[in-house]
Amino acid sequence: MSFAIGLSGLNAASANLKVIGDNIANSDTKGFKQTYLDIQNVVSNTRGSSANGVNGMASGADATHKRQDFSQGTITKTTNALDIALEGNGFFEVQNPVSKEVVYTRAGAFKEDSAGHLVTSNGHQLVGYQATNGIITSTIAAPLVISYDTRLATPTTELTLKANFQANATAPATTTFDPADSTSYNFKSPYAAYDSLGVKQNVNLYFVWSAANTWDMYATTEPATQTSTTGTAGTTTTLVPQSVGSLTFGEDGTLADGAGQFEGITIDALGGVATLDMTGSTQQGTELTYQVASTQNGYTSGALINYSFDQYGNIIGNYTSGEPNVILGQLAIANFTAPTGLLDLGNNTWAATAASGDPIVGTAGAGGYGKLLGSALESSNADQQVLLVSLLAAQRTYQANAQVIQVENQIAQSTLAMVG
Repeated sequence: MSFAIGLSGLNAASANLKVIGDNIANSDTKGFKQTYLDIQNVVSNTRGSSANGVNGMASGADATHKRQDFSQGTITKTTNALDIALEGNGFFEVQNPVSKEVVYTRAGAFKEDSAGHLVTSNGHQLVGYQATNGIITSTIAAPLVISYDTRLATPTTELTLKANFQANATAPATTTFDPADSTSYNFKSPYAAYDSLGVKQNVNLYFVWSAANTWDMYATTEPATQTSTTGTAGTTTTLVPQSVGSLTFGEDGTLADGAGQFEGITIDALGGVATLDMTGSTQQGTELTYQVASTQNGYTSGALINYSFDQYGNIIGNYTSGEPNVILGQLAIANFTAPTGLLDLGNNTWAATAASGDPIVGTAGAGGYGKLLGSALESSNADQQVLLVSLLAAQRTYQANAQVIQVENQIAQSTLAMVG
């Protein structure tokens, strides 16, 4: 019986050495999660009570159950925009392109393949929600594809200006407004706007002091004479100066609610119009100042230059047009009720099981899901120094169990010699 006990201890110690060795071997593997071996005592099936109340007979050790530690690994910055790390709960969803099986990983070292998929080193495709024209339209997670198609122009539909007007301004010398005559207006604000084809349009707003606390506004578009390329092609249109309306300040130099909103400003000969928002403008002091630079929301067409990830898993594209923060897609993040029940498949991937529960899919930064860090990778959570100490302890345990077998063998040999 003692032979069997010593052998079970030897087997358990050997299994523990393998687990510790595997942890040490992967202490530098990105996204790796270390494993612990639970060694349990074994009691024979003999039932009944002895004089001291102990049931059964000790029969050695059993080492058949392993559990993984999904605690956070250290996050390190990289220079690769396609490296991503999860800080907190969750897993990246990746799909086998052949079998279509979805598995889960914490290793965020991705690269782009020839079809525009973001893939792991073994070719699994990153799963998420695709965007169309900068808006997430998909509700079903699928392999993400980075599109390099030309991004169509965005026509200008909104103009904004927040300024402080001179409280001591007077009427211009020339009483009839003429954009070509600078003595017929107090100041102007230029905009580089865009029509529906992405053609740049120079829009100018002119401000004319007309009465106490009141400013008349006009708008022009350059070039004033334009030839249409749509509808009746070749039609020439001359855009004349447009009266936008009047801006009226209160006695305290501020605008009443809604008094800074204007509509119908002509942008181009294609029928494009924009609104003007001057909310927050004031009339105080003796100097004209721009509290916020004039802005517009249009862009010409552009090609994708590069992209990166934000903390919510959005893929943010940058285009030659200068249009910022264009969303190309968003990563899907999976969580589990019992992640220790996941099946380790190797290659830094896991599969869902009945023990782990079904994946609960969401997005980074949402309730219960970790946030995402771009240009970063999660290191292994295996501490090499701690493991080396554990290795020495496991080695002593192995040697001690070997000694039990050796002593038992010596006793058996002595017994046989006595019988002989």
